Amino acid sequence: MMTTSVQNRIDVMIVNDSPYMIEFLTDLISSNPKIKVSSTARDGHEALRKLKHMRPNVILLDLEMPYMDGLTFIGEIAKQDLIPIIVVSNYSQSGTKLVLDSLEFGAVDFFSIPEDLSSINNDLKNVLINKIEVVSKSNPLVLAPKAISRLKPIQKRDVSTAGVATRVVVIGCSTGAPRVVSHLNFQLICMQEFFLCNIWQNNSQPALLVD
Repeated sequence: MMTTSVQNRIDVMIVNDSPYMIEFLTDLISSNPKIKVSSTARDGHEALRKLKHMRPNVILLDLEMPYMDGLTFIGEIAKQDLIPIIVVSNYSQSGTKLVLDSLEFGAVDFFSIPEDLSSINNDLKNVLINKIEVVSKSNPLVLAPKAISRLKPIQKRDVSTAGVATRVVVIGCSTGAPRVVSHLNFQLICMQEFFLCNIWQNNSQPALLVD
């Protein structure tokens, strides 16, 4: 039977206010001999106290906890030490923003826990274990933007926006010049109407332009 050396072992801290979830996650990831749950905490305050005496390779973090929630904890960690944090939480579509905020605060990845824990199969378990293995060897500053991009919706550009301006002119002025800018804006509107009139004439029957 192969054993994992201490040097190659991945030490994980679980921060969750639910004793049941702590036990569940511990059993879930401990099935991998490379991973060891070296510490647990019920909230952010307790986790910060323990981190003064230890440094895990990865932190599995819940977001909604008493005393100190997950977002505040991530902010505190970012000030002290870059420990990779994976948000492990049961969130719905309405909770996606909370997870996105945690990634922007400094978490490097997320794992969604289904409401029915019995539905977690080997595939989901392997997804979480793989995330732990990857982030333990990676730079948190590189992983966070990638995780954010997976949550943010892809904005498709409409290429059929003919006639829409692609350049913008910005005019700045001091407090004494608003009337000048207003006058200039009026002239630009007049020029636009003049050009539209010429376009209409060039694409229709000959017309007489009356001054």
